Parts: sequence; structure tokens; C-alpha cells
Amino acid sequence: MKRDNFIGTRFGQLTVISPFESDLNGHSRWVCKCDCGNETVAYGTNLKRGLTTSCGCKRKEVTREEKTTHRMYGTPLYHSWSGMLQR
Repeated sequence: MKRDNFIGTRFGQLTVISPFESDLNGHSRWVCKCDCGNETVAYGTNLKRGLTTSCGCKRKEVTREEKTTHRMYGTPLYHSWSGMLQR
């Protein structure tokens, strides 16, 4: 089976740096370096389809933004508002 050469190719925040051993079914896997500095192993098909675009740091960032409603926590205005509710 022909194996694509992804070395140096960029997929989202990942840059492929070397091949990794194939899994038991012969699917190719690649060692990738993320923009955040972490390394991860990803399947070639997932990279091509755009299913894997980061080491997981992007998911954490998106989740944090979705759960934050106003980004005012810890500010003097927030403490005043919180104090009003407690009274």
C-alpha cells in the first residue's frame, strides 16, 4: 500500500515531523508538532480530512470560551455586582 509523505506539511495547528509505526490494520500514523509546543500522533486519514487539527489545546480553548459568559470575573465591577446579590 502506498504511503503518503506528509513530512513538513501543515494541518491546522499541526506540522508533521516524522512517520510513526502503522497500527495493526496498516493505517499510517504521523508524529506532529503543535503550535503550542506539544507533540502528538495522528492518523494520516484524519489529518487529510481535517478531523485532527491540534494536539487538543484548541479544544480546551474553545470549551473555555463557550463556558465563559462575560469575562468580567475578578474585576471590581464584578465584585460590586456580586456584593449586591449577596445583600
